Amino acid sequence: MQTLRPNAPFHRIGILLFLWFCLFYLLTTSGHIFTPDGVLMYLVTEGLVERGDPAMPAQEGDWPFQHTEVGQDGRRYAIYGLGPSLVAIPTYLIGKALIGIVPPGSEAVFEYPLKLFHPRELPYFVTIFAVSLTNAFVAAAVAWMVFAAGWAFGFRQSTSLALAFIAGIASPLWHYSKTFFSEPMAALTLLLFLFFILRFRETSRGAEVFWAGVALSATVLVKIANAVFFVAAIPLAIAFIRRRAQDRLKYAVLFGAGLTACFPLILAYNAFRFGSIWETGYSSRIDFTHPFFQGFLGLLVSPGRGLFLYFPLAVIALAVAASLWRRQRALSAFLLAMFLIPLLFHATWWSWEGGWCWGPRFFIPVLPLLVLPAGYWIEDRRGHAVRTWILWIVVGMSAVVAFSGVIVNFNDYCALMKAHHGVIRSPYYHDMRWSWQWAPLLQYWGFEHKNFFLLTAAFSTPGARFWQLVFGGIAVALVGTSVLLGRSLARATTK
Repeated sequence: MQTLRPNAPFHRIGILLFLWFCLFYLLTTSGHIFTPDGVLMYLVTEGLVERGDPAMPAQEGDWPFQHTEVGQDGRRYAIYGLGPSLVAIPTYLIGKALIGIVPPGSEAVFEYPLKLFHPRELPYFVTIFAVSLTNAFVAAAVAWMVFAAGWAFGFRQSTSLALAFIAGIASPLWHYSKTFFSEPMAALTLLLFLFFILRFRETSRGAEVFWAGVALSATVLVKIANAVFFVAAIPLAIAFIRRRAQDRLKYAVLFGAGLTACFPLILAYNAFRFGSIWETGYSSRIDFTHPFFQGFLGLLVSPGRGLFLYFPLAVIALAVAASLWRRQRALSAFLLAMFLIPLLFHATWWSWEGGWCWGPRFFIPVLPLLVLPAGYWIEDRRGHAVRTWILWIVVGMSAVVAFSGVIVNFNDYCALMKAHHGVIRSPYYHDMRWSWQWAPLLQYWGFEHKNFFLLTAAFSTPGARFWQLVFGGIAVALVGTSVLLGRSLARATTK
């Protein structure tokens, strides 16, 4: 294996990879924000841009305010982290610019979902469409960082590229690129932490350990509950810092400075909304009363949310991570702990399945990390032909499962289940979690509303030439980027 020496071909391939996934995710986008959580984060973005104020607008129309709390000034505020709303500001501004370009009648292209929590008319459908693309760019950056982290692990460029495509297409990340959940952003910040701390292990540069701390701090800005990942991340950083015979204190201070970088903003946001730096808005929603083993098994193997069913590659990743214990103990412990943290943390939460979503939502922040150990199987082919075949068969299975999650709008499917039962808690939640009859893994294939692509809506709607040209341009750019990426990899391989 090679040491970490990023070069021009490495950077060029990484940029082309990011561009490729941006175009791919744009081509398969859904074009809507489907959950109340996402709509509230959108409203915070809108408030920050339009009024410099994160408070909710007057309660009217279709806006959902059930996940808000009354602040110290009597107005309602979303309980979610500020990070996703800040990240969405550029896409919101793009949406504002598009309002004057999108031709009249384009609303028809966006009318296909059966269930929405936001208005479908102008100007909202354009700005909401733009903000819904946020995670397409975030997920593309995740794939890029998997490539970079693979290089930091010491894998070849071709192996790192394979890992990036596995993470981007053969995992639930593809589905979550079509949503406005916060989990893909947490995945990106955790990958950035790992990348920088691995670079620090290789280079001993203070800047690397500082940025590792900043990335970890940003994870909490995305969602306050992500602080649980500190349990695994901070010991890894300490282990690498302790290996430095000199300047340990300097590196520790730099890491600590980075780790606290986002907390002033987090605490100020709490105080602005609720009058206390410690009040996040979640106080009345802490309910860890679910039976542990039900949640534990459900998160791993339930038909509705089981990690091993929705991401079969996780089984191989855990096996490889465990086998690394003797060679890279700190790194192996980190990967295994990152797998256990969302499992143990959410097992007793009343909504351990993550509500209206698809697959193992709470594992999304760590799934790209679980992809990385597969690189050892890809590269260690000596006398392991059977193992290599097993790996690629499991990757193929994971890709098929991932594709099943991007053909059906999870929101419409959950709404159908709710209508079938007529209740929200029981037996609806039990069926969503445990019923094979209602399991998306099986039922999405035969579900009649395969309407999770804005692309198909654009080409099936009369008079939607504007959107057809947009998607046609994206498709052409994707083909061109594929050619450039292939040539760059070929040149890098021959050198």
